[in-house]
Amino acid sequence: MKSKLLHSFATLHNAGRIVQYGRRIDMEVEGATFATWHPEQVLTGYSWDAMSAAALWHPSGAPRDVLLLGLAGGTMVRILRHLLPQVRITAVELDEELIPLAKEHMHLDPTDLVLHIGDAYAYLDQTDRRFDVILDDVFLAGAADVYRPERVDNGIAVRYRRALKKDGIVAVNMITDTPHRPLLKKTAAALSSVFARHIAITAPRGYNQALVAGARLNEAQHVRDVKPTFPSASDQRLWSSIQPP
Repeated sequence: MKSKLLHSFATLHNAGRIVQYGRRIDMEVEGATFATWHPEQVLTGYSWDAMSAAALWHPSGAPRDVLLLGLAGGTMVRILRHLLPQVRITAVELDEELIPLAKEHMHLDPTDLVLHIGDAYAYLDQTDRRFDVILDDVFLAGAADVYRPERVDNGIAVRYRRALKKDGIVAVNMITDTPHRPLLKKTAAALSSVFARHIAITAPRGYNQALVAGARLNEAQHVRDVKPTFPSASDQRLWSSIQPP
């Protein structure tokens, strides 16, 4: 597909570009796509779909408070707003300079959420609030690839649980290809040691998996039943392609 460079950027934390592919616009950092937006499609086929869908595994099926660790261009905000129009979203983003880019190119509305600029895990440790759902989408840019912070497995499951309400759940976006598998296994083991229930959700494209954990989880059928709410046939197909257990 023919591409068009819309903007190049270099911030304190990231170097990347905003690229248009047909009608789709991507925010690319170190060869990875940090966010994507399409004027007609809500879903993407990638990990943002699986992570957003994870919120529906909350035992109530309709969580009221979601904490998003890592905002970037706000792709998950858009999906969450479709799935849970009344949900309160609190987002933590380290790279403040991405926000105006997301507003200009990805149609992010910063007034649609409570935004904190800073380290996501520091916020997790310091906040006194308790959330229904935590969606951990923290990635950093390396010399040749994006990566998750290694500290994600250092007692992280206990830190998630502390910031959750009694029936709260957490979803962690993990890369599944070979170099990242050791951290994936460690994180899965950490979640299993703290939470009674845990599943993995996979979108049809990419090399990511949402690890979901909580004291209780909703039924997969509840998530499948959301499909008719998507107006486009392409979104409905993508929703059907998400792999719940």
